[in-house]
Amino acid sequence: MVGEKFRMVNKFLKIYGRYFVMFLFIFVLSYMFPYTGDDWAWGSEIGMNRLETGFAKYGGRYIGYLIVLILTRSNILKAVVMAFCLTGICICIEKLIHKKWAFYIAAVFLALLPQTVFRQAIVWTSGFSNYVTSIFLTLIYIVYVNQIIDMQVKPHESTLRSVLFLALGAVNAMIVEHMTAYNIVLSVSICVYLFYKYHKWCMQSLMYCGGVFLGTLIMLSNTAYRNVVEKTDGYRTIAGKGFLKQLEKNYFDIIYNEGFMKNIWINLFLVVVVAVICSRYRKQANKVKNYCIGIALCTMLAYIVYSIVSFGCALPHIGGATTFIMIIVLGGLLFYVAMETKSWKGIFWYMSIVCVTAPLTLVNPIGSRCFFSTYVMFICLCCEMAKLLPVSFKEEIARHFDIYKMSRVICITIVAFYIIIFYRTYRVDKMRIEHIRNEVNKGIYEIEILHYPYEQYIWYGTPSTGSTEEERYKQFYNLPAEISLIPVWEYSAE
Repeated sequence: MVGEKFRMVNKFLKIYGRYFVMFLFIFVLSYMFPYTGDDWAWGSEIGMNRLETGFAKYGGRYIGYLIVLILTRSNILKAVVMAFCLTGICICIEKLIHKKWAFYIAAVFLALLPQTVFRQAIVWTSGFSNYVTSIFLTLIYIVYVNQIIDMQVKPHESTLRSVLFLALGAVNAMIVEHMTAYNIVLSVSICVYLFYKYHKWCMQSLMYCGGVFLGTLIMLSNTAYRNVVEKTDGYRTIAGKGFLKQLEKNYFDIIYNEGFMKNIWINLFLVVVVAVICSRYRKQANKVKNYCIGIALCTMLAYIVYSIVSFGCALPHIGGATTFIMIIVLGGLLFYVAMETKSWKGIFWYMSIVCVTAPLTLVNPIGSRCFFSTYVMFICLCCEMAKLLPVSFKEEIARHFDIYKMSRVICITIVAFYIIIFYRTYRVDKMRIEHIRNEVNKGIYEIEILHYPYEQYIWYGTPSTGSTEEERYKQFYNLPAEISLIPVWEYSAE
């Protein structure tokens, strides 16, 4: 009896243990993330006032706003949701590839997320609520469609499932705008593809598509977007007649760098994997084709070298131009691989990356957080390409390296590094609010507030004197409005 229970527990851990461990690590880490910037507004009376007005003239990200309203009121719930979504992303990628190793590749690449994207999309609760949740929910739908395509069977019609997909589509459309645009293209394309494949409309995909359009209409009904179009919004703008100028500015200022150049590890992985796949078909190709493939691979490798050498200091126009060339070259290589392997999923992810990035060229402001979805799609592309590697190459790698053990070591090392950083941040966060309250009790009105250590990993962590953030910080922590906060790196000697 005991032996049977032990076998059952052992089987459970083999299947689900990695999910639990990842969830636990992320939960511990995210529990120590401080509330910063807009979090202070959402977690205070300001957030409730926005809710009472139905977010009128503020924006149509209704689901994203509700999520951040909830998460800024419970640190434990915030940690649970963050751990659930990030672990869920890796599980979705594993389900897409149907291979256990895909979970580990996804986990490693998430651990290697560029610092600027990490601090805005994950550490910052307001960023997480919009940019991580939207790609996670989108992946759930893609996993469902992928199973239909891989099983080569007509989708099973279910009223309950159709209603759930209607709700999922509507929810997904009311989180963040560029993912709303992507979901419109995605849902319509999948409906058409499944009809073409099975000569029958798939009810679930139609309901998801209908939900996306319903959510989009609800989102755009908010008067904030009319103000943006009429250029009366004080914060957001959208390109009009000068869209080419806006496109150039957005691309060279942020898109090329945050969306592509900083993904050094992903770019290197893609070059190696695509090179190995292409080498398999080298003998079947003519000399001209082989020369073109060789030049393309060398171009991508040169781009990676340049991105490493010029990391953080690349000249915008040179970096932007080389990135544009890399995007075109990568597309050509992926098309060649698709033609040879008869697998077009790599092209799907490539087009998804282009599609989800395109809306960002015409709006302002945009930030590093906008590219979390792009990064996740790159991870999906990497896994799809790795799946196409020759069996002999995979066996050779397996003989020399324990991929699972290496992945665990890399992930645990990086997470441990972050835990050390954010444990110190967590302690300072508690210490500085305690210091402020002690000073208030003494009747002092000009009070020093300590900067966080490692503020490069935190988005707007310390409010400046007399700023809007200072007012929000005081409201969030129920501090007297008349006090003034003075940021310092060390407290003055008393």
